[in-house]
Amino acid sequence: MAWTWEDRLLRLPDGRRLSYAMWGDPKGPPVVLMHGWPGSRLDGRLVEAALGARGIWLIVPERPGFGRSDPQPGRTLLDWSRDINVLSDSLQLGRFAVIGYSGGAPYGLACAYRIPDRLSGVAVVSGMAPLHTMRAMTSLPPHLSAIFALCRRAPSVSLVPAGLMALGVRYFPEAIMRQARLTAKGTDRVVLSRPSVSNILKAGYSEGFRQGAQNVAYEVSLFSRHWGFSLDALPPGIHVYHGTSDRFVPVAMAHLFEASLPASRCRFIAGAGHFWIVDHIGEVLDDLLSSHTL
Repeated sequence: MAWTWEDRLLRLPDGRRLSYAMWGDPKGPPVVLMHGWPGSRLDGRLVEAALGARGIWLIVPERPGFGRSDPQPGRTLLDWSRDINVLSDSLQLGRFAVIGYSGGAPYGLACAYRIPDRLSGVAVVSGMAPLHTMRAMTSLPPHLSAIFALCRRAPSVSLVPAGLMALGVRYFPEAIMRQARLTAKGTDRVVLSRPSVSNILKAGYSEGFRQGAQNVAYEVSLFSRHWGFSLDALPPGIHVYHGTSDRFVPVAMAHLFEASLPASRCRFIAGAGHFWIVDHIGEVLDDLLSSHTL
């Protein structure tokens, strides 16, 4: 296998630049990973160890305003599928699988809705579900549901928590990781205590905020509003993975997916947390490679 790592920029039809990174074998099955919030293309480093044995070609694009990707004022979740379509054409991917991790889940599902014919499979890992419904909002801890509800009514409010996080990531990265470990439970604390994982997350968060807090904050309002499609309108057979001890995105989100996605393949991992993907991405990849669900 010809193992490679590349960092690239693509000029989109509207003139914006789309930043992305690639790992693995360019001749292998392509998988596009939608990074979390407030992550970046560097999130691919969290899972690269699982690629070699499977010959996977992993592509991790950065959303508008994250990392080196140019902002796209007023964008919607569905706009992202157009960018992915252009990227896949430029790389001559043919059909490819999509993994939406955490805050990247809405974007993976947007692709399943808009460009299903391009996809060989879709997986949602520790994913954020639509937050405009009462059921989703009540699944969140009270302080989070209050923040999202407020951001839906007044999007500019999201600049406050995002701005504070941006300052923390820039000036107090160790404190940010310490807070994450305190918030985490069980296996997540173990994973976050590894220097290799902590360093990747710090670099990924820092890159995510490279252009400041405004574009990262905008996503909070996007998550809070109607996504532009309903879950029951998506193709059948989407894989869903969620740890029962996830303290960052509650497992109730996965139960909402289970109830709403047509013929979904849901797996609830007892005792696992939000960062289950770090050690178990291989299981997701194996499922996608064997099922070709779309």
